[in-house]
Amino acid sequence: MGGVVRKKERAMTTKTTITVVGMIGIAIFQTSACEKKEAGTEYILAPVDSDTIEQTDPITTSTEEPGKGPETDSDSQQFHDDPETCADSNFKIEGQIVDMLIVLDRSNSMKQDGLWGPMGNALGEVTAQMAEQINFGLLAFPAQSCNGLNLSTQCATPTNVRVGVGHPDAASEIAAAVSAGGVGTCGGTPTANTLTVALDYLGTVNDDNRRYVLLATDGAPNCNPSLHCDTCTSTHPFGTCANSGQCLDDSATISASKALFDAGYPVYVLGMGGSTKWSSIMNSIAQAGGTGAYYAVNKTSELLATLENIAGAVVSCQFDVDWDDLPPQASADPSKVNFYCKQAEDEQATEDNLVGYDQDCQDGSGWNWIDNDTVEFCAAACEKLKKRSCPVVTATFGCISIPVQ
Repeated sequence: MGGVVRKKERAMTTKTTITVVGMIGIAIFQTSACEKKEAGTEYILAPVDSDTIEQTDPITTSTEEPGKGPETDSDSQQFHDDPETCADSNFKIEGQIVDMLIVLDRSNSMKQDGLWGPMGNALGEVTAQMAEQINFGLLAFPAQSCNGLNLSTQCATPTNVRVGVGHPDAASEIAAAVSAGGVGTCGGTPTANTLTVALDYLGTVNDDNRRYVLLATDGAPNCNPSLHCDTCTSTHPFGTCANSGQCLDDSATISASKALFDAGYPVYVLGMGGSTKWSSIMNSIAQAGGTGAYYAVNKTSELLATLENIAGAVVSCQFDVDWDDLPPQASADPSKVNFYCKQAEDEQATEDNLVGYDQDCQDGSGWNWIDNDTVEFCAAACEKLKKRSCPVVTATFGCISIPVQ
């Protein structure tokens, strides 16, 4: 691989070291040496003091092309490194952060249907849990200028976000906004115009992260003044229509969702409570937003798990390797990197939890170099990360990369 591979510049990209236990994470090992648990079959990691590593021992590097793993016979390769020369040191890897703007319905029905409190609790928990992997923001609608005593303000469209994407205290700010003393509930459901505000806002976010929208609503979109009761479908629970604000605004909302997707911002839709009556509309909004079917929540007890599933779906399976942070005695040979997918941080790294090297993701179950300092987990391995079936991932280097078996 031509020796040490250095970290490339990523202008304006937000990164963080993932160390979350219980969610998807990369745990950082202390300096260690490869020790055979059973000769010729398996390695475990045996922590040692970095000062005890022999500085005079040669550290070999691969002559392979950068960004490519070792070309060896997999049968003869498996766990056959010499533990005397296979040294592991701190391997720092940074997960690629993604952005998610939560577009939250705060219409009167959210309180009337008993959804506002549970939604606030679920959002607070998920945003705190996933803060190391997702930059959350919040856009609540209708606008804060909505007044329960003034009909003309019931469909007010917000002009800006409540919590900006990438805010350093986004999780706590979002929790405060949806708490009892936060933005509260009011008015109708001006979804189409709010999604347009989301589109304009996301275009101003100053990073290179992938961006998503989560629309969380409990009813059909309305509040389009150009519609008329005599020709529209009413969104009123009893089917009556007193003004244009109660007309179903499906076409404009679907178009607004498509505009977001066309701009590169997929739209996830979480439909709660009464929204199940409008399931075809919810699905159409999600389809236009490029995410397929909407997520239906019929019970408040399902909110947390559903939000976790949506958040997990957008988690990145790409990781940035910071070669510059390696200690001087460590091997920076990309052909000597291994990943392990575990249930707990203190679980031994073994053949059973090894994620094999999978060049060009031909097998689909391992990991692959995208470029000199970016690793991706292939489809099957990525799915495990998203579903949190292996909540802790650890990385070591210095031992020849073991291919998928």
